[in-house]
Amino acid sequence: MIHELKGSLERKCPFCRHPDPETQTQEEAARCARFAKMKRIEANDPTAMCDMGRSCYHEGDYKSAFAYVTKAAGMGDMSARHQLSIMYLEGKGVEKDEKQLRHHLEQAAIGGHPDARYNLGIMEKEIERTKEQSIIGSSPPILDMMAH
Repeated sequence: MIHELKGSLERKCPFCRHPDPETQTQEEAARCARFAKMKRIEANDPTAMCDMGRSCYHEGDYKSAFAYVTKAAGMGDMSARHQLSIMYLEGKGVEKDEKQLRHHLEQAAIGGHPDARYNLGIMEKEIERTKEQSIIGSSPPILDMMAH
């Protein structure tokens, strides 16, 4: 560390010993980050698996994204559960499946994921709105029964 400060050695991260990001190109930094993430995945880190799944998802590799996110969700990562619900909603990497969407969204919400709680609330509101609209379209005797 002293030699690094004096400038006689290349500066490195004190934690991972990779070259200092300030001295790296963007490409080198991205490669280093991906390598570090793969090491965490090999150590069965669910957060790293979820992150890799999201990266694959945004790159369009939905099959790999589904594999990483499913494994992370199985290890209890609530962000992965939420990501699975998005995949089932959009049908990317999997077939659209409302039952699976709801299951993973509920599990993530129960686990405390804030976006999952919000999305689940929106889904519930839509269900209530649909019920109200079907009642409005009903015959007057049914509306009278609902009022009492």
